[in-house]
Amino acid sequence: MTCLTIDLSQQDSVLRPSVGDSPFPTFSRGGALTLASAATLLTLTQPLPDTMGARIEIYYEQILAKKTALTGAVPAFLALKAPIATTTEEDSGALLGPVLDLETDHKLWSIAENLHYDLQARLNALNELADRGDQRLSSFIVSNLLNEQIGFPWRAALTHLAERLIVNDGSDRSQLAHALHFNAQALQAYDQKSADAPLWSAIRKLGGLLEPESGNLMLDFLRTEDRLQTRQVAMQAVQSLATGGSEDLPPELKERIAELALSYTNPDWLISGETVSVAANAIAAAILAQVSCTITLLERVKALNRPLLERQVHLSIIRSGGNGSPYWHDPSLRS
Repeated sequence: MTCLTIDLSQQDSVLRPSVGDSPFPTFSRGGALTLASAATLLTLTQPLPDTMGARIEIYYEQILAKKTALTGAVPAFLALKAPIATTTEEDSGALLGPVLDLETDHKLWSIAENLHYDLQARLNALNELADRGDQRLSSFIVSNLLNEQIGFPWRAALTHLAERLIVNDGSDRSQLAHALHFNAQALQAYDQKSADAPLWSAIRKLGGLLEPESGNLMLDFLRTEDRLQTRQVAMQAVQSLATGGSEDLPPELKERIAELALSYTNPDWLISGETVSVAANAIAAAILAQVSCTITLLERVKALNRPLLERQVHLSIIRSGGNGSPYWHDPSLRS
């Protein structure tokens, strides 16, 4: 939340901060504080105190609305404080700081949302907004990813951007998860290797957003026809889900993970570093999910006598932030 502090030290003082030719709020010492803009006029009826040097702190979350500058209601709150010292000319320049930030945000959004700019310029603007922690990015990405008409380059770029977002609000997380699942299925339809990276990015982020009870969405990426690497990324996502509450994982998902893990302990499967890595993720996911055949699975792992596989399973569990099944730490089941 941004704070703009204004010191009205003179009886008739008027402060009009502006950037370029864009009108910004006007602050006057009249009976009420009026925020005037190109498209918004919001009058706060709380009167100002008559005391000289009254300090007004205005906290506002957003003045520039999406698509059109200064549209819609302006969230603002007044806090009237005791008289303070007069602001000097040297200090007055600091008053424009938040306004400049808002203007920068506006310019970045005007680029990001303008189809006449090339993809890289739009993406650069979005990345800068992400660096600035703009909370509107999540809804922007959701609306775009749910659009079936967007091209592959833009879909791929937004997917990678979504992976780096930190989303805390429960509703926003749910909406972004829904959009990423839809998006991942759209990316599966692209018959080109360039779709692999954004697809895997979407699955990874989805694993971090979903609640365990919604884990069945991962079944769409654990099918026999899915590429091996896609299944591996999905199993890594299941590991993340399981650490959030294995008891809440849907039984269908547990059953599929157990099936894959058992099949990957076949000695004929473990013929390369890649297949060993995939097996390790499947076994770790099964252990963290506490599937019904956990003991059988661990006995098979022990019988393989593959120290490298066991170490990879152990590291995969640790990286997921879980301790795994207590059986995993039983010396009789681990060599």
